[in-house]
Amino acid sequence: MTTVHIAGAFALGAALGAAHFLSLWGSVALMREGQTGLGVALQGLRFALLAIALVLIARQ
Repeated sequence: MTTVHIAGAFALGAALGAAHFLSLWGSVALMREGQTGLGVALQGLRFALLAIALVLIARQ
């Protein structure tokens, strides 16, 4: 694995992590405002995308 691959993997991981925590913040904000159904749906989407990303990473 070259330095370019490692840097790219780091950048992708940082972007996925940032998206993960931003969506967590958004779902908590929705639940706090009383839109529980939408907040739970966003949580489910976040978990599904996380599972997909982890499977793809594991297959590398």
